Amino acid sequence: MKRGFSSITILLALLLCLAVYSAPCHAEQQTLSVGYGLGIFNNSSQIGHLWRNDYYDFAQVAYGIEKQLRGKFNLLAEPFVAYVNRPNAGVDVGLSLNGKYYLGETNHRGFFFVVGAGVAYTSVKFEEQGTHFLGI
Repeated sequence: MKRGFSSITILLALLLCLAVYSAPCHAEQQTLSVGYGLGIFNNSSQIGHLWRNDYYDFAQVAYGIEKQLRGKFNLLAEPFVAYVNRPNAGVDVGLSLNGKYYLGETNHRGFFFVVGAGVAYTSVKFEEQGTHFLGI
C-alpha cells in the first residue's frame, strides 16, 4: 500500500513538471521531452537488465531552454526529473548544460550535435554506485 502511494505521488510530480512548461521564459527556444528508458549497455545479454539480472526502467520529463550564442551554436540547459520503476522505485533529478550545433543552413532546424555535462541526484541506492550523486 505504501509503495502505491509513493508511485502516485511521483506521477503527480511529473504532471506538475508538465504544467511548468506553460510558464513564460525569455529563451529563444523551449522544449519538453517525455520519455521511457531501459538499461541496454551492460554485461547482461538481455536488453533491459542490469548485470545482476535485475530489470531497469524509468520514465523521464526534461525541460530544455536553448539560447543562441553565435551562428548555429547554442547553449542548452536541461533540468529533468525521472521516476525509476525497477529494480528499486525512486526519483532522479538533475541538470545538464550542453553545447548544441545545428548542421543545416538554419538554426533550430534539422540535424544537430550535442556535447555537454551535468549532475544528478538519485534516491535509488545501487550498491555499485556508492553515492546518490551522479555525473552525466
